[in-house]
Amino acid sequence: EQIEQKVVLIVNKDPDTSGSAVTSRETTTTIEGLPTAVSMQDELNLTVRTVYTDSSLPGKNVPSAGFSVYINQTPYEVSGITLQNGEAAIKIPVSEANGFHMGENAITVSYAGATNENYRALPSQANETVTVNPIAVKMQYDTIQQTAAYTGLKQSCFVSTVNVVRTDNGQTVDSQVKPEVFYRQDGKNVVPVQPGSYEVWFKVTGNQYDVIEEKVGTFTITAAKPSIRLTAETENGNSVHLYAKVDGVRNGSIPLGSISFYQDGTIIKAQEKLVYGEADTVVSGLKHGGSYQFKAVYEPDDKDGQTYYETVTSEAATVTIKEDSSTGGS
Repeated sequence: EQIEQKVVLIVNKDPDTSGSAVTSRETTTTIEGLPTAVSMQDELNLTVRTVYTDSSLPGKNVPSAGFSVYINQTPYEVSGITLQNGEAAIKIPVSEANGFHMGENAITVSYAGATNENYRALPSQANETVTVNPIAVKMQYDTIQQTAAYTGLKQSCFVSTVNVVRTDNGQTVDSQVKPEVFYRQDGKNVVPVQPGSYEVWFKVTGNQYDVIEEKVGTFTITAAKPSIRLTAETENGNSVHLYAKVDGVRNGSIPLGSISFYQDGTIIKAQEKLVYGEADTVVSGLKHGGSYQFKAVYEPDDKDGQTYYETVTSEAATVTIKEDSSTGGS
């Protein structure tokens, strides 16, 4: 008895050829030249290589074809580059724009597959990882050496923007960055209010580098210049009562210290203590018909180890004692 059997043969054909039968073959794609770690703004110089998985096949190279690259599943444009003789060279800048982030990153290369007169090379892909580390950077800035007078309020120095550059080649990473500013005394963060010298520190934070903190100069708050008023009034014919009033800055400490009174350039009362900013003294025995010039000099005391105000001298007050000894003054 004869049995008739029909066999259907299915073959893959190259759509670009005249219809000759070809056999599908698996391929293996690899990424070569990938370092284990890089920094932002580095450049990856890679070689993509695709071969037949069965290395015993005649015909060494897979057919030329395009391939795709993905950085953390984000496509990276490689149009115009194809595998030639099974390999292709690509350059990939390490940047956020290209899909990289700090830490571990996945790189995928997919060979599209192609057909030649011998085989249909099937698609394949390679998966690798690379760690992106923070860039080693430093700040570029104008050193700060600034002063301001005591006001009793919080003060700050003028700060311009800074540039952040790589330490290895000076390439700019961030430009015109507004730094966070803080002040230190004796290794502690402080608020600049009291007179004294303050270290100025900048802090800059970026996506591609670790936080940078650096001392950039000095901000000094100097003692304020208080106002002083002197009045002179004649009493009892030939005596003069001198009143001195010292006012500090509006929001500042009350001036402490003393007043020294001068008559015609000669001290007549030394270091009379201020009481609520005031001091007075009486000058007696002045000659009738004489004209006298008086001044008051304020000398500050330290308060908590700080000198809040400068030494200042009043405007002169001139008094003429009349012949008839009547009360008068200017």
